[in-house]
Amino acid sequence: MHRRSFDELVTAFDSPERDRWQKPEAVVQFVEAEAKRVRNQPLAKLTLADLGAGSGYFSFRFLKAGGRVLALDIDERFIALLNKRGSTQAQAKNFEARHISSSSAGLKAGEVDVLVSVDVYHHIEDRVQYFSQLRQGLSAKGFLVIIDFKDGELPVGPPPHIKVARAQIEEELRNAGYTVTVNGALLPYQNIYTAVPR
Repeated sequence: MHRRSFDELVTAFDSPERDRWQKPEAVVQFVEAEAKRVRNQPLAKLTLADLGAGSGYFSFRFLKAGGRVLALDIDERFIALLNKRGSTQAQAKNFEARHISSSSAGLKAGEVDVLVSVDVYHHIEDRVQYFSQLRQGLSAKGFLVIIDFKDGELPVGPPPHIKVARAQIEEELRNAGYTVTVNGALLPYQNIYTAVPR
């Protein structure tokens, strides 16, 4: 990913080809269903953080689903793009792009009800500490939805040696203080991990 220019990254993130395997509408519906299951509330009543928001591929889809959206990223170029795109949204008042560090999501205590992270987990270092610390930013009954690539060689995503195996992700999240369930059927190339603080 780091070998591509910024413009190439934006083009790849927003590519219509990605829609075919990423199934963004199905993902939004999944997160909506998890919000109703875990919190007994729809997304329209919640604050959602998109960790590693990039170009806003998911951020703006969640914004249209209602509620408040925080788009978090470590790259200031993406923050500038997110602010530009966010200002044109009908729900612009409910959107905030926030520059964060690689070691912290930078959330205030209890600020977020749902944190979604897509294709970012394998980039994070010291993940047990990172996600343990992140629990402080979740509200009561707050939870995570983490989407990352399945094991092995796939037509999309990083090479196998960069990926984190499903069993390792589950173990790390448990060690960080979460109860974890996994959906491996909805998306062809990615697993979806729902992590609820214990």
